[in-house]
Amino acid sequence: MNSPNIIDVFPTLLRKAAVPEKFQDMNNFPREYIRPNIAEVCNSITTFDGVILLSGLKRGKTTNAAAVLLSYLNARRYIVDTQNVGLYISVNQLCYQNRTQDRYNRDNEVQEMVRRASKARCLVLDGLFSYLTQIDDLMLQAIYDARQNKSCITVVTTSISDPLNCAGSILYRIARDAKIKEEF
Repeated sequence: MNSPNIIDVFPTLLRKAAVPEKFQDMNNFPREYIRPNIAEVCNSITTFDGVILLSGLKRGKTTNAAAVLLSYLNARRYIVDTQNVGLYISVNQLCYQNRTQDRYNRDNEVQEMVRRASKARCLVLDGLFSYLTQIDDLMLQAIYDARQNKSCITVVTTSISDPLNCAGSILYRIARDAKIKEEF
């Protein structure tokens, strides 16, 4: 019997996840930038689920978040269903689109992004900031709520050094629920 051809879908997963070009090759990441806890998650990516919070004022948060996402995509490079595997979102860009859509009642691009973020099995929310408007916070709360009680990975980066001081916002919930917290 002939075995079926195994197809590597990593390029498709990478494209669908919208990973920025400079973070698409893990070989370009200096190993000293990847924190030990994050390296451990990357090595056991098939068994990890939950929230990872990368916070602080120093550099390296996005690189570590991208390492988790790329490890996840790499572990699923021979799957058949390439829908909802991984997604990288710049929070700043998403919130800008959300406000523009709200103000000018544009197309449903933001609603589609919220739907994709809610369903992605590995999601990176990069650059969550403290000055969220109520509309932005509600949108991010909706994404976070949809991801609760699912076996998935959510990686959040923020420049805020103590997100637990952001009571009443999505940042507080993320900081409270995070399985892994790394401060940079």
